[in-house]
Amino acid sequence: MRTITFLAARGVVIDRKSNNVSVFNLVEQVNAASAPVLFQSLAVLYMAERSAEEQERWPAKLTLSINGKQLGAFAAEMNFDGKPRTRLVVEIGTLVIPELGRLLLEFTVGEKVSAAYEIEVAANAELTKAPKLLFQPATTGESVEQVSLRHKTPPKPRAEGKSKAKRKPRIQTVKG
Repeated sequence: MRTITFLAARGVVIDRKSNNVSVFNLVEQVNAASAPVLFQSLAVLYMAERSAEEQERWPAKLTLSINGKQLGAFAAEMNFDGKPRTRLVVEIGTLVIPELGRLLLEFTVGEKVSAAYEIEVAANAELTKAPKLLFQPATTGESVEQVSLRHKTPPKPRAEGKSKAKRKPRIQTVKG
């Protein structure tokens, strides 16, 4: 058996009509302010190909670990259903990662680790900083519009002696 694809994403969909796979938001790295980190959903896609001599059904297992500590294992069965290729999607509803580091996903088929995928779960210093304000909120009872007008760049002064000539309105008459 040969692994074709192994990846993790926020969502994986197999279209019933066309049988095409769509992967949404591939997860390669997670930036977090601190641990623990909560994944609302994580989908893992494994695609494999077999020769005609190989069996159709295989026991499979997805194992997740962070920094060498196992977080969980999910048992599944690969069923080729008489075809040379198959796909397996494992959807994990909620995943709590207790610490920062390398999240390792290993896919075992039979007794052999067939594929591995790493996700870097890192602290992002930018996420721990307070958000920057574009302008200071008014404490004098001004509205948001008044404050934003007050902080706009003032118009450039005109050169002396130049005045803006007033234009006459243009009126067009249509005869019928």
